[in-house]
Amino acid sequence: MFFNCEPSDRSKLIDARAENAKLRERLKELEQNVQKLESEVCVLLGRYGDVWYEGFKSAQEYQENMNIGCITDISPDNILAMSEAAETEYLKQAASKNAEHPRQKALNKFALEQKVEAFENAQIPRHAKAGCIGEFNFVIEDGRVCPECWQDKDDSCHMCNGESDESGLSDLTATVPWDLCKDIWLRMNKIYVEQLRKGGES
Repeated sequence: MFFNCEPSDRSKLIDARAENAKLRERLKELEQNVQKLESEVCVLLGRYGDVWYEGFKSAQEYQENMNIGCITDISPDNILAMSEAAETEYLKQAASKNAEHPRQKALNKFALEQKVEAFENAQIPRHAKAGCIGEFNFVIEDGRVCPECWQDKDDSCHMCNGESDESGLSDLTATVPWDLCKDIWLRMNKIYVEQLRKGGES
């Protein structure tokens, strides 16, 4: 209730109460966050203890298998190598577990579908022609015939520059035409799409 308050004072009191309510809600939220963090700290401490114990047991096992008299005899380089090997193995196991998770499977499937769609609908890049013309060649053996050296090879022949053999034949180097470059590019995309689908089905 308001007793003999001016309208402006009433408005200030209402605003103050509203602000006080917001602060109480914020305080409650912070207390919940503190409890959550304390719980996470307990979990991390437990994991730290587990990892420390497992690491110690692994060191004992390694020492026994390698017939090392004392674990302090292991060089820093060997310790680093073992650490990296253990980290790699852990990441592999973690990736395997994540891949089996339903959510991760759905994400992988979606990513695969997007990739397949992109390659299926891929068009010839705008500037590909300028970058491909003259870049790819193939050789046709004995594809060129020199009429001057047909019966008598001439090393100083002005037509073949002496490149023909005794039969007047020499290899012909041809350039892959642009239309064939386009067909190869599209065909490679199609093959890749087929591989992606087979990989997704397996």
